[in-house]
Amino acid sequence: MEIDSQRRLYSIGLAALLVTAFVLTQPMAYSQEVETDDVSAEGIPAFEDCDDQFLVDVSMDSIKNGNVILTTHSEKEIFECFVVQGNTEVLVEVTIVAQIYENTTTKNIIGKQVEVITCMRDPAQAKTYGCEIDVPDTTPTPVVHCVSDDIRKNQNSINKGKTVKTIEAQKILYLCDLDDFQRDVNNVDQPLLCAIPKHRQSPGTDPTCFDPDKKVDEIIFTETWKDLNKLPNPIVKTTFESLRCVIKIETAAVESCRFTSLGGS
Repeated sequence: MEIDSQRRLYSIGLAALLVTAFVLTQPMAYSQEVETDDVSAEGIPAFEDCDDQFLVDVSMDSIKNGNVILTTHSEKEIFECFVVQGNTEVLVEVTIVAQIYENTTTKNIIGKQVEVITCMRDPAQAKTYGCEIDVPDTTPTPVVHCVSDDIRKNQNSINKGKTVKTIEAQKILYLCDLDDFQRDVNNVDQPLLCAIPKHRQSPGTDPTCFDPDKKVDEIIFTETWKDLNKLPNPIVKTTFESLRCVIKIETAAVESCRFTSLGGS
C-alpha cells in the first residue's frame, strides 16, 4: 500500500511539473509568433517629392457621455512619395481628425482639437513602416491662386431626451498654385493642368500650367439644436464653425489647421 501511495504521489508530482513547464513556455512561444520590427525612436523614415493621389474617405460620427457630446470628423488622403534614403516609392496616408466637444445643457462648444495621423507603407512589399501623430500649428497659412475642386457632405444626429443636435459638415477642397499659371482662353475659370507636377519637371520647363503646391481643406460645420417639446418650431439654436487646414503637397505635411467661429442664432 505504501509503495502504491508513493507511486501515486510521484505521478501527481510529475504531472504538475509538466503542466507548470508547459504554462511557463507559452508566453515565450506566443511572443515569438507575434514578433515584429519596431519603428525607430526617430519615427517613420524621412520622405520627399510627394504627389497628391486621392482622397480616400471622409467620415463623421457623434457620441454622448452624460452632458457632453463629442463629434469626430476625419478624412484620409493618400500621397505618392519617395523615401529619402534609398529613393523607394511609398504611399503616405495623412488623416486629419477634428473633434468638437459640446455641452447638452448650455448647448455651447466646450472644446475643439485637431490631430494629424501620418502612416507610411510600401504596397510592393505589403508592409507598413509605421505611423506618427501630431498636433498641427494653428497659425493661418496664406495661399493664393486657388480653385475649388470638390465638395462633400456628412450629417448625423444625436439626442438626450427631447433635445436633439444635428450636425452637418460640408467639406470644400481648394487646390492652390503659388506661382502664376495660364488660363484656358475658352474658359477663364478653368486652369491648364500640368501633365507632370512642376517639382518633377526637368529644369527649364515652362511652369505656366496649373500645378497645385498646396491643398486647402475647409470644413463648414452647421450645428442645429432642437427641442422636440416645441414642435412644430423645434429649433432653439444654430451655430456655424469653420475648420481650415493647409497641406503642402510636395511634403505631404499639414502646415496648419485652425477653427473659426462663424456666428449663429
